[in-house]
Amino acid sequence: MIKENKHKVFLILLGLLLLTGWFYWFQYRPAKIRSYCDWKVRSKTNWRVTKSYNEKYNSCLHEKGLK
Repeated sequence: MIKENKHKVFLILLGLLLLTGWFYWFQYRPAKIRSYCDWKVRSKTNWRVTKSYNEKYNSCLHEKGLK
């Protein structure tokens, strides 16, 4: 009886760990990278020039592994 409960608790904790890792990798991390790249490009260039902004933004995303 106790082994079965430990097994269930272990599986629940493993599921939560996997879900948390998935959320971090596919939601939180990309959002932080996009925010960082936007801040970096806007602070270093005249971001109103759309072509230059897009090139530098996409380059930053590529460097960070998103594109």
